[in-house]
Amino acid sequence: MGTAQASDYLENLLIDGLYRGGCLTTAGAAGSSAVVKGLWTATTGYAVGDIVVPHASMTGAGGKLLRCTTAGTSGSTTTLAVPNPGSTLADGAGTLIWTAIATIPALTTKYIGLLTAAPSDTGGGTEVSGGSYARVAVACTLAAFAGTQAAGSTTASTGTGGTTSNNAAITYPAPTANWGTVTHYAEYDAPTGGNLLTWDALTASRVILNGDPAPSFSIAQLQITVG
Repeated sequence: MGTAQASDYLENLLIDGLYRGGCLTTAGAAGSSAVVKGLWTATTGYAVGDIVVPHASMTGAGGKLLRCTTAGTSGSTTTLAVPNPGSTLADGAGTLIWTAIATIPALTTKYIGLLTAAPSDTGGGTEVSGGSYARVAVACTLAAFAGTQAAGSTTASTGTGGTTSNNAAITYPAPTANWGTVTHYAEYDAPTGGNLLTWDALTASRVILNGDPAPSFSIAQLQITVG
């Protein structure tokens, strides 16, 4: 057996879920309609494979999505009880069947840091400190990160390369002291400390000195690939 390759569908699901706000964050609320078809809507036709966020009035909805496993039209009752993941739920006249699925814990914000020494997958590395340095917060939304089909896109991912990038410049504070030679970037789940999410070497290292202009990743310069 060799190393498994992710399908385009899975790559798009992960990009839109982990970077673009497409996963459920609270019961009955979605960050975007990237991975899902949006909030469950009454008297609406759904096809097999469609995924929706449960209505806020549905009980047991926290941390779950509904995947259509038998096509049909939703009913008008918003107070359905969402079952445990893997269990089914009849909707409308009973022709529409949902299967509850668990969601990936989704971040609402990622924090992009700069490092002068490489981390490893377990963490570590040497992050810039002092001199007005701070990680830059980037919201996990369709607007902030591109779809896999093209840089700058703001719609659900449909591409084949599993790559997203920043849709707006990521700009750090202007340095008020020497930051040293920046060699890597890293993504974290908190403005300080927190967990390391991804990291990579910069295409070219950069010496950042006191008084330099504010360092920045220009639009589409920070590229992340899931595959």
